[in-house]
Amino acid sequence: TLNGDIIVLENNTGAILSMVGGINYKTSSFNRARQSTRQPGSSIKPFIYQVALNLGYSTASNLIDISRTYKYNTSDNKEKVWAPENYEKNLKGLVSLRYALVHSRNLATINLVTDIGIDILHKELRRYGFKDIPFDLSITLGSFGISLLDLSEKYTIFSNHGTMVKPYLIAS
Repeated sequence: TLNGDIIVLENNTGAILSMVGGINYKTSSFNRARQSTRQPGSSIKPFIYQVALNLGYSTASNLIDISRTYKYNTSDNKEKVWAPENYEKNLKGLVSLRYALVHSRNLATINLVTDIGIDILHKELRRYGFKDIPFDLSITLGSFGISLLDLSEKYTIFSNHGTMVKPYLIAS
């Protein structure tokens, strides 16, 4: 049986207007919206681009949408290769920051993070409240776990004029 989750928030108050954590509570009381963690994937990109804007980049800043290959060693000292790609499997060369975000360009984002510095990005993502994020370029593609409820909370910063609000279910 396929399960899913959804949360609808009132962006300026944090009121949870709707939350679905599975298809049948009697079958499974596990609330996927609150209790499950999944990789945010490209949903992390707006936060990365916000960090860049905060650092002085503009929506017209040029980013490099080219491929790179990264070599690294695993904990058991085996050499591995990471060769990330764009979803469309193509390269655009120079693209604007706006274009890279709108079209979710993986390689432009990875190259942006390389320019910003993984240490700065890591620090800024923690400042936004993200936890348990790896200290490597994989965070660019959302390689860590977060619940839908937590991610929805983080997203209120964009729809609420820079102020993040805490979701709540029952008003006191």
